[in-house]
Amino acid sequence: MPDGSFTGRRKTEPDFNEDWQKKDGAEFYIAASRLSRLWAQFYAVQTDPGFTVPAIRILCLYGKIMARSGDLIDMADDDYVPLRIALVKRLLADVNELMGLFTGLRETFPDSEECSECADFHFEGLLAFREKLFTLLKKYRTPAK
Repeated sequence: MPDGSFTGRRKTEPDFNEDWQKKDGAEFYIAASRLSRLWAQFYAVQTDPGFTVPAIRILCLYGKIMARSGDLIDMADDDYVPLRIALVKRLLADVNELMGLFTGLRETFPDSEECSECADFHFEGLLAFREKLFTLLKKYRTPAK
């Protein structure tokens, strides 16, 4: 096989950049990845079947945030500013929805101190995440000089 698919020596994509972590969106991708992993670990030890639906919704939203962040990472630095603005606004909407789910989780399971602490931890992380999204949105909306 010319591309090394079956030999374990696969070629990397020619446009793959090792510095992806420095691009806009990378910080959000990494943070969402860490938060989703922590959430999955918390969810894995829960025994209440009523916890399943909200927990899976939360995991899916973290995945959606990672996908949108990946879209930002894949774009060239100064290209598609209107699309970048739209993606950041969608990220903000997803983060707001996720924060609402964590607030609802505390209300749905008020007797679970462990659940409340975990929801608070994620909520606080998402607050910082949201502030950084607002900063990025402002950067994109400010005309280049």
